[in-house]
Amino acid sequence: MNRLYRKLRDEAAHDQELTDYIDQLQIFTRSVEHETIVGLDGKFTAANRQDQLDMAKVMKEMVYAELRKNMFSKTFQTIYATLMGKIYEEFETWVKPAVAKGASREDIDLLVNVHVVKPVVSELEMCSEYDGAATSTVRGMIYFLTGNCHLIWH
Repeated sequence: MNRLYRKLRDEAAHDQELTDYIDQLQIFTRSVEHETIVGLDGKFTAANRQDQLDMAKVMKEMVYAELRKNMFSKTFQTIYATLMGKIYEEFETWVKPAVAKGASREDIDLLVNVHVVKPVVSELEMCSEYDGAATSTVRGMIYFLTGNCHLIWH
């Protein structure tokens, strides 16, 4: 078994295309350093969203499980890196400024739904090859990014 894992690691180290895709996705899978409030629990507690925490954890873990299951698929990594990039960009553009201005939870939720969730879900649903639960996937990615300190709700 060790020999097989060593071979897998060596193949990944010498496959430049695979390394590039891993690097693109790694932007979102690594935790942001020097954050004072860490993790999904901390972020949701600070934002007074504890009532959403249980389902957020489930959806976040669903995304994490998909990442683990498909970690060596270049195409999968590209898809997830693209989706997470879109989610991050829209959150930073629409939601983060509203949070910084002290917008209400209802206003934040509306911005997330209208500018983050719906456009990305729509794109997934227009893809005839996609056969997952688009809303759960997108929400899971939002919570995954929140847990890794890329999205701030407080």
